[in-house]
Amino acid sequence: MTEHHEQLGIIKDFYFVMQPVVKISDKQKDKIAFYEILLRSKKIRQFPGEIFFDLIKSQSGNQIVLSFLKNN
Repeated sequence: MTEHHEQLGIIKDFYFVMQPVVKISDKQKDKIAFYEILLRSKKIRQFPGEIFFDLIKSQSGNQIVLSFLKNN
């Protein structure tokens, strides 16, 4: 298996979640200010920091991540 194929397999583990960021105020009801999009791993159920940063070190890995971001 080539490095490119391994990288494609790794990226299939990633997904996004949307998390609201709430503006808290004494004067008015709390409200959602905006949403942030968080990258997560299905295996570890959190940000795949080490895997992600290793992946984007190579040109092919970086291209795979950019394609994933564009298409998801």
